[in-house]
Amino acid sequence: MCPYFSITSVLFFIFVFSGAALFCLFKGKGRRLWLLCLNFLFFMLLSTHPLAIFEVIWVILLTFFAGRLFAGAKNEKQGKTVIYVSVALLVITLVIFKYSHLPLPAALGLSYFTLAAMGYLLDVYRGSTEAERSVINLAAFLSFFPPMPSGPILDYKTEKNGLFHDRPVKLSDLKYGAVRMLWGCFKKLVLADRIALYTGTVLNAPETFNGGFVLLAAPLLAFELYLDFSGCMDIVLGGAECFGMHLSENFRRPFFSETAAEFWQRWHITLGLWAKNYLLYPMQRTGLFRKLSKKSRKLFGKHLGQVLPVYLTMLPMWILIGIWHGGSLLLTVSSGLIPWAIITLGGLLNPLFVRAGNILKVDYSRTSFKIFRKFRTFIAFLPMFLAFFSKDLSHFFYEVRSILFVRNYWIFFDDSIFTAGLDPKDFAVLFAGLLVVFAVELFEEKRGSVREALFRQNILFRWGLFIALIAAIVLFGIYGPEYNASDFIYGGF
Repeated sequence: MCPYFSITSVLFFIFVFSGAALFCLFKGKGRRLWLLCLNFLFFMLLSTHPLAIFEVIWVILLTFFAGRLFAGAKNEKQGKTVIYVSVALLVITLVIFKYSHLPLPAALGLSYFTLAAMGYLLDVYRGSTEAERSVINLAAFLSFFPPMPSGPILDYKTEKNGLFHDRPVKLSDLKYGAVRMLWGCFKKLVLADRIALYTGTVLNAPETFNGGFVLLAAPLLAFELYLDFSGCMDIVLGGAECFGMHLSENFRRPFFSETAAEFWQRWHITLGLWAKNYLLYPMQRTGLFRKLSKKSRKLFGKHLGQVLPVYLTMLPMWILIGIWHGGSLLLTVSSGLIPWAIITLGGLLNPLFVRAGNILKVDYSRTSFKIFRKFRTFIAFLPMFLAFFSKDLSHFFYEVRSILFVRNYWIFFDDSIFTAGLDPKDFAVLFAGLLVVFAVELFEEKRGSVREALFRQNILFRWGLFIALIAAIVLFGIYGPEYNASDFIYGGF
């Protein structure tokens, strides 16, 4: 592992741009070989243990030969056995190295490329895609370096044409990619890590910083996780763009969501799609689900009888999502059970909300009502973010009680709030940065890509903004002797 190499470092930018420049010189198999070399070099630079690379090699070889064996299977039963055994081996690999708590090094990105491998094999089994004939192509796909730290989870049938292209890399790809990478660094280094100074101080000393401190920390935790994770995605997707590759988006402005279900269609999109395609939909096609739906409609009527089985089959899916986040009880609750409960309650109570709105003659098209729905959805998910960052469940419940029963709101008026990790200048930088992020996301929500709009402006205006962005990262980024920029929150999953 290189201590000076992280995806927010200058070295990473050099790695991407030099790698992309040489990538342009190759065609066909040469490109895939060069990309594979970059992937393994990146892995070695960021890996915490040199032997962990053999986990990557094992997953690649297992997935490739399973696909080829399925393609050459003599009958359906034999092919089915190959896929089921291979997927089971991938699950065992993930459990042993990631969740067993044995003293074994887990490969960087193991949770992400293992799910990508499972999805590939299941798509081959379903006939959604053909088994890859080239081990180099499949290896380049599974080990593609930008998604290694924190995703997104790649889908072979969606991404293969973009990954295996031979077209020239355009200058616009490099420019758009570089700007997106800088924007991700701004979100991570200037905002997410600044928020972490406050939230870390508050959560690590619950008896000292309670009540109003936690009340402010709750929404800041939501912003911290979003800015950290989406900032990482901006760097990842921007890096891929420099190679002329446009990967699937993982976020789509989730805090503009009006319902809980919409929130999860905008947050960690690739994980949600993977879970629906390979867990939820197969469960809903079983005979057990059809029997449950039939009995439910008889017992609870048309609406409740129709949606209740859906939410019940979502429960095991969400439990598995929670386990995927780390395997602990806390993460199973915060990343699995809590969002499931919020989505389920939102869906079950929606007819009551609609009925109440009709009685009150609410105009649903009003901007004010849409803002209310967005704010309501944001507030509904705050317990999930607070639980996610808590040390354990008892700590989470302690903080909830603190918000509800400790009324020390004078801290917002006597400067006590500035004793929790951030001084007035830090809060000013944070507030200004959040306004910038809000303005950018509002523009993208209403009008489309900010980058495309920027590149249509004159060169002086463009470069003025780019220099201001770089200056903000350099001047206001959070660094220090113990700081590790590679420690993205979702890098632990």
